Amino acid sequence: MSTGKTVFRSEQQREAPFQMILTPSQRISIQREHAALEKSEYRDGFEYPWNGLDNYLAEGKTLLIAGYGSLMNRTSAARTFAMDSVRQMSPVVVFHARRVYDKIMSPAARKSYPTIYPETHCGVLNAYVTGNPEDCFNAVLLPLKAAELDRFRSRESGYDLLPVVTVEWDAIRKRRHCEPKHAFVLSCRTPVRFGQRQTHPQLQPHPLYHEICLRGARDISDDFLEMFHRTTQIVAPAVKSESDLHSELPKIIA
Repeated sequence: MSTGKTVFRSEQQREAPFQMILTPSQRISIQREHAALEKSEYRDGFEYPWNGLDNYLAEGKTLLIAGYGSLMNRTSAARTFAMDSVRQMSPVVVFHARRVYDKIMSPAARKSYPTIYPETHCGVLNAYVTGNPEDCFNAVLLPLKAAELDRFRSRESGYDLLPVVTVEWDAIRKRRHCEPKHAFVLSCRTPVRFGQRQTHPQLQPHPLYHEICLRGARDISDDFLEMFHRTTQIVAPAVKSESDLHSELPKIIA
C-alpha cells in the first residue's frame, strides 16, 4: 500500500555510504564470476538497439535481465513481459555496478502519466557498470524471450544491455553460499545520442515513476526497500522554488 508520500533520499540525506557485508566465500565467488564475465563472448553486451540480440533469442535462448527500477514492480513489468516471465521474477543483488537517477524520461513516457511535471523532475533510473567490488544495488531477475523483445526495446529506448554478476537476495541476506549468475542491466552510457540529450546529472526523480519503483521494492520486503533507498543515488540538489525550476530548464533540455 502506498504511504501517500513519495520520499527521496539524496546523496546528502543518506545515512552513510552503503557497504554490503559478504562472507569470504561469497566475495571470492563474485570476484571469480566477474573475471570470467570479462573474458566471455558477451562481455561488451549489446549496444542499443541491441543488434544481434534477435538472433541470440531466436535460437530459443533467454536472456536474464536485472531490472532495478520500474521492472521491480510486477504490474509495470507485466506491460512488457509475459506473465510466466513475471511469475519467475526473483530478487537479487547486482555487483560491480551502481544505480543513479540521471536518465531523462522520454516525452512519450511523460505523457503516459496523469500528471505532467517540469523537465527538472523527469529523472528515471540508470545503471553504470563500474568494476568496483564495493558498488552494488538490488534488483530482480526477469527472463527475456524473443516474443518480448520488441516491447522491451520500445520501452527501454537508449539503454545498452551490459553484463553483470548477480547473487540471490535471500543468499546475501542469510549469508549462505550461492553460485552467482550472469545477467544484463540497462545502462545509458552516452549523454547525447543522435543529437538528443539522454542523461543529465541535475535531475530529480519523476515522482510517479519513483513511486512505482518503491511499490515494487516494498512488495518484496521492507529490507529490500531499505536497500533500494541506500543504493540509489540522487545527485541533484533539491529545488526550492518555482523560479529555481525554470532557471534549470535550459540546462536539462539543451
